[in-house]
Amino acid sequence: MNSLLTIESVLKPIKKSLGEEDYPEPLEILLRDLSEESNLQPHGYLGMRQNIISRLKVRADLNEIVTNKSLPPPAAPVIVSGLPRSGTTFLFDLLDADSNQRSPLTWEIFNPLPLAKNEATKKEEY
Repeated sequence: MNSLLTIESVLKPIKKSLGEEDYPEPLEILLRDLSEESNLQPHGYLGMRQNIISRLKVRADLNEIVTNKSLPPPAAPVIVSGLPRSGTTFLFDLLDADSNQRSPLTWEIFNPLPLAKNEATKKEEY
């Protein structure tokens, strides 16, 4: 299973730029520790590999959006952060009550990019 968790194998499905080159060393450390220290079952290795590839695809998509020069500048964000059960859901609901604000939906927190695809993006590969 170690061949599933190499930097080459997780970067191969990613066809877009990941932006700054700040990720290889931490990614190598993560993959090495998963291979050598985790004692995962075969399904665990596959699951971790898919999870890492998924997060790298999100990074590539975010990098593409950030480097798109035709976008308007973003508005000042309102950041809600906190531990579980500390009231963050209440704050999100409170923000959502204001028509000038919008809180993220649960799926948007886990996948911060739009799911809608047009014909051009359907043909693109990661």
